[in-house]
Amino acid sequence: MADRHGYVRLGFLVLASLVILVGVLFILVGRTMLRPTLVVETYFNQSVAGLELGAPVNFRGVPVGQVSEILLSAFTYERGVPLDQRRAYIVVRARLSGPDALVEQWRSEVQDYVRRGLRAQTQLAGITGQLTLVLDYFDPKKYPPLPYAWTPHDPYIPSAQSLTGELIAKAQDFMATLSAADLPA
Repeated sequence: MADRHGYVRLGFLVLASLVILVGVLFILVGRTMLRPTLVVETYFNQSVAGLELGAPVNFRGVPVGQVSEILLSAFTYERGVPLDQRRAYIVVRARLSGPDALVEQWRSEVQDYVRRGLRAQTQLAGITGQLTLVLDYFDPKKYPPLPYAWTPHDPYIPSAQSLTGELIAKAQDFMATLSAADLPA
């Protein structure tokens, strides 16, 4: 009889421990899983080395989400397209989250924001070389949407060339100019 009471107490202890564990997990992880989200995608025609899954997405410095997928357009959208006609873009999908009203506003107005110049850009997060995805307004004439021939799976936000990419391109142009110049003359 005493053994049976011991087993009952042990069972209650195990059950209480499981309930507490599930409660702690819900507090730590579950609330973010229940928040409304909007998945958007952008395409890059340049390297995104340093951008990782889970990288933060900021809108003008305010955290609004995380990078959820980094894919190749050749695999995602261009499977039946001949090799010489593929765009070979990098497809980056980001999960934007926040209060219900904010996510619904983004969902209904994202295309208006794009017309105003909303662009996605990779930026260095510090000296570590890791990249973040930044949403900000740029001149839409300077950064037009990349051409593509498919229907995006999620709302599309065009990309803008990264600042480091622009610096590297300008440095390469400068070096080419120096190489072509006849310095002794």
